[in-house]
Amino acid sequence: MANDDDNTQVYLPLIPKLTGENNLKQWKRFIRNHINYYGLNAFFDGTAKEPTGGDEATKLKFRQNRIHALILVTSSISQEVEEQLEAAGWKDDESDPQVLWDLILVTMSKVSASSVPKLFYELMSSKLEPGVTLHTFNSNFHKIANRLTELDVPLPPKAKLLLFLKAIKDRYPKWHSSLERDFEKGTLTWEDFKNEVIWKANIEENKQDGTAHFSRKKGSNKDKDKIPRINCTLCKKSHLANWPYCSGCSKHHPGGEPKCYRLHPELRPSQNTLAQGATAPAPAPFPAPQPDQAMVAKRTQFVSSFFSIETGL
Repeated sequence: MANDDDNTQVYLPLIPKLTGENNLKQWKRFIRNHINYYGLNAFFDGTAKEPTGGDEATKLKFRQNRIHALILVTSSISQEVEEQLEAAGWKDDESDPQVLWDLILVTMSKVSASSVPKLFYELMSSKLEPGVTLHTFNSNFHKIANRLTELDVPLPPKAKLLLFLKAIKDRYPKWHSSLERDFEKGTLTWEDFKNEVIWKANIEENKQDGTAHFSRKKGSNKDKDKIPRINCTLCKKSHLANWPYCSGCSKHHPGGEPKCYRLHPELRPSQNTLAQGATAPAPAPFPAPQPDQAMVAKRTQFVSSFFSIETGL
């Protein structure tokens, strides 16, 4: 919350326009930052109560804060989203920010839910096609898998690993055989495999000789001195081979897209934070619509049964 007695200036990034399900998660993060800073959480979590007593100044302050909360939302939605909300029953004279907030989350969730079967079948049939780099395929694979998780259809790590192995088999028969052998022995985990894919993709991308070997032995790649460095032509500098590619800034960097300042500017430390050597407080919990448990169970059963049929597991 802003403090009138504090001369420290904090510059909040502008809230991006909500264009649909594709940037809903990012939009919610920006909205949350603003309402936390201005102390407007009560207008979104149902705890705001209009004062019935007290002086007129207190009542006026409440109304001003409620309008402020409403403007944060209405000024950051696109025309297309506004039309979807109107079709869902939103009235432009609605003065309660929570009503609009809940309607946005429910409406966007309904739109995104219709894409579940399409995304699932796309992931099941994914294949590393000729001309597509391992980096690009890896990025797309994770985007689809992450989107399914957001839509309450999470795939088990072993399922994702097997789907990825199937997709790369034709291009990398020897690598595939080695990975499959370790999987059957129970020594290959999804997390270790993700790191190995990044390592191999970076080596290929920069046409390194590949003499450095990625070891799957437990703990063997945790020491930075044992991870090879590459002269990256994309980043125009030398860095560790296991840095993931980020589509946000078109470079490799630790943490990849989830830690990208361009994609997530709210993660960037402010000048005041850097000067004080402090870390920003974590955002307060924010209300989100509860998923339809019956629908979640139905989707989970659908994924499990379909995966069993396709893989025989």
